[in-house]
Amino acid sequence: MPGFGREFGGRGGGFGGGGGFGRGAGFGPDGSCVCENCGHEVPHQRGVPCYTLRCPVCGGPMIRKVAGYGGTYRNSPTVNRPVTEEKKDSNVKYTKPHKPKVDESACIGCGNCVRICPFNAIELKDGVAYIDHKKCRDCGRCIDICPVRAIS
Repeated sequence: MPGFGREFGGRGGGFGGGGGFGRGAGFGPDGSCVCENCGHEVPHQRGVPCYTLRCPVCGGPMIRKVAGYGGTYRNSPTVNRPVTEEKKDSNVKYTKPHKPKVDESACIGCGNCVRICPFNAIELKDGVAYIDHKKCRDCGRCIDICPVRAIS
């Protein structure tokens, strides 16, 4: 049957405005990506997770804001972020990105942080977590998942 996929939600058409039935399918609004630091919003692009983006204004981490759900955030870290400061010569307030640090004496080497890091920025060296800050995007997932709070 030619065209069956297109008529019933195949790529480029069908129910929901063009996405098919699967994940990222086009049902409802896409929302936007919001900077955790300065609040700058950019439209969400399907297939590009917000946490992989950096804010074009301040360089901070982006999180997903889903439209139609009261402005709630999806995949938002639960940890407290550093305090907001006022930048010199400006009225704009911003939050400094928080670079996670490992307390080597507290780390139990469970590997949870290694598995959760979407940027492969953490590895275990001699049973202790090591964060490569060149790869780290300050998403905070390692902080959230550490069972002994060795990462802060």
